[in-house]
Amino acid sequence: MADIRPPHPASEEVTGKLHDLLATLWTRSRQTISERLDVMRATHRALRANPGDSAARKAGADAAHKLAGILGTFGLPEGTNLARRAEVMLESSAPIQTFDLEALQRIIDQLHQMIEAKSKDAGKRRA
Repeated sequence: MADIRPPHPASEEVTGKLHDLLATLWTRSRQTISERLDVMRATHRALRANPGDSAARKAGADAAHKLAGILGTFGLPEGTNLARRAEVMLESSAPIQTFDLEALQRIIDQLHQMIEAKSKDAGKRRA
């Protein structure tokens, strides 16, 4: 038989405190997250100008790898998946093609939207 008791008030309090703590940590990490996304934007610009720019690819892959980790920590698994897709693309030895750059731009745009939405949500929790 299913347990139909209401949640214990203390567990709701702990959950609320945990969410507030994560919102505070998100706010503190926001600049670093934005900087990593900026590196991915710079990588995209550099590769549009010079698809063979290996330094840009490495910088973008590193930023994407770090974003994948931190976004998962903050409950954005789709952000982790997107960042990993960018990382794999940039680490590949295959030459960058136009369709790769288009896909990278879409990933960057989606990550930006997720980060902005999370920031608004974190701001509401702290208010």
